[in-house]
Amino acid sequence: MDAVNAMDVLKQQIADKQIGSLYLFYGDEAYLIDTYHTRLKKSLLMPEDELMNLDELDKPSVQTIMTYAETFPLMVDRRLVFVQDSGLFAMKKKGEGEEEPDSSEDMETLEAFFANMPETTVLVFIESNVDKRTRSYKALTKYGLAVEFKTLDEDGLAKWIIIEARRRGLKIDRPTAAYFIHAVGTDMSVLQTEMNKLFSYKEGTGLIVHEDIDKIITPSLETDIFRMLDAMGNHRAREAYHIYRNLIITGESEHMIFAMTRRQIDLLYKTAVYQREGYRAEQIAQAMKTRDWIARKNMQQASKFAFGKLREAMEETLRFDVGIKSGTITPGRAIELLIARYGSRMAGR
Repeated sequence: MDAVNAMDVLKQQIADKQIGSLYLFYGDEAYLIDTYHTRLKKSLLMPEDELMNLDELDKPSVQTIMTYAETFPLMVDRRLVFVQDSGLFAMKKKGEGEEEPDSSEDMETLEAFFANMPETTVLVFIESNVDKRTRSYKALTKYGLAVEFKTLDEDGLAKWIIIEARRRGLKIDRPTAAYFIHAVGTDMSVLQTEMNKLFSYKEGTGLIVHEDIDKIITPSLETDIFRMLDAMGNHRAREAYHIYRNLIITGESEHMIFAMTRRQIDLLYKTAVYQREGYRAEQIAQAMKTRDWIARKNMQQASKFAFGKLREAMEETLRFDVGIKSGTITPGRAIELLIARYGSRMAGR
């Protein structure tokens, strides 16, 4: 079962109140893991029942897990046991090879327990590291449900925003949702916080437009740095400088602004190198360990600079970094010089 189908199954089980006895939650998107952690709790237990029927275990032994899972619930139908980072589903490196995380005896005990899970318990493993080759993973997927919570791409995030808006009686179209993502960033926890602000502001009005986002949302530093580089690539030095000064006025650190600027220039240069080698967006995303749509955004932005200018800017930010650390230049002055040299029409292509 793939990640999307497993999540759909979990959603349906919660909606139908047909929750299984054994689950594994893992993946990159912590927000979604936290969301379903909460949904399971709300579905199975009232707040007043949690004290006696909810256990949250951190890095427990196999025996401890079994002891808690075998405990009978009090005055409710089922108890809920969350196990955080047991390490039972990750290979351990020993010497030059990899080995199972625990003894074969532990694995046999765990597998037998999974096969005979008490119907009165819901056992949920939440793991940072999961290797599908482990005996424990294969046993869990045989008797329970493993759900991988992957980071959503731009299309997935936009659909989520549109659905959340609809639940609040509001409407936001796909381009406006994308604009919102670009303004806020891709962290779902941050997006949720900013959505709540935006939806509260627009409550009862119907349609959300770009101007509403500009009024309510504080763009992430990463977004503003991208806008600043975009202005530089379009030879709008005055606009780039204005973005930089606004960041200072709102309390951003010059050191952080420079670090993020250097990082973005480095990303653009690497993107341009991959493009020259014939890489497509998805290949660049894979090579740079980022999302396809972010790779496409960087490809668009990189195309606004001559390749030689990007290489020159990348080398110059390295020299500025050394100068900042040695005290020969301030980060603010370094940023101003970058804007002047690579953002004006005189910079050329």
